[in-house]
Amino acid sequence: MDCYEKNGSLIGTIKLVRRIFITGTSGHLWYILAVIYSLLFLFPLLNRKMIRSAWIISIISYLYVVAANSYSWIFANESLLGRAIESINTVLGNSYILRAPLFLMIGYGLSSFDFKKIPASVSFLGWAVCSFLCNFEIDKLSFWGDCSATLLKPMVGIALFAVAMKTKNFKSQYFNLLGKASALTYFSHILVRDSIDNVFLNPYALWLVTIIICICLTGVLEVLKKRTDAKWISFLY
Repeated sequence: MDCYEKNGSLIGTIKLVRRIFITGTSGHLWYILAVIYSLLFLFPLLNRKMIRSAWIISIISYLYVVAANSYSWIFANESLLGRAIESINTVLGNSYILRAPLFLMIGYGLSSFDFKKIPASVSFLGWAVCSFLCNFEIDKLSFWGDCSATLLKPMVGIALFAVAMKTKNFKSQYFNLLGKASALTYFSHILVRDSIDNVFLNPYALWLVTIIICICLTGVLEVLKKRTDAKWISFLY
């Protein structure tokens, strides 16, 4: 690995261990570590019915990530707080592992929420408004160079889920296929993106085609799974 520098030096070893246990050995694998650590932290709290504490800690954790990344330019100074944030980011790799608790808690909350109380029109309007405001926030933050964690991204996720719950035949085979595609897309999208990176100069077109290819790949595997006895396909997603 590129982080293993100087033929196994102490610094290279420390960087390697940091990537394995904190930031992930590849750009997108930080999410798996974040989910594992979040589950280990949140499960004891939820098991003891300390739901409010879990929410408070998760929200504070995500707000710190927002402040330390997308809004880091506010704290990019020589103050004690600025140096503290910079030090934590150096160790935790932009605090990626602190992002997951809030989204896991959102999932926990949505699992018991009755979406029948919300009209479909309200769900679509909420999603449209949240998406517009989030895009506005990202557009402004991109000027400073980082928009990976924003204040409104969790709201977009909640609104989009509400829209999905109002969609007819939500539990149909097509949605089931998209659910399976999500796992395969997560693990393969970087490889697919890098393979076609030189073909699409527009980043939006690049990611759109990447997602389409990943979903089509899932469809192909589903067909092979049904028409053959290849049990190894089940281990891919």
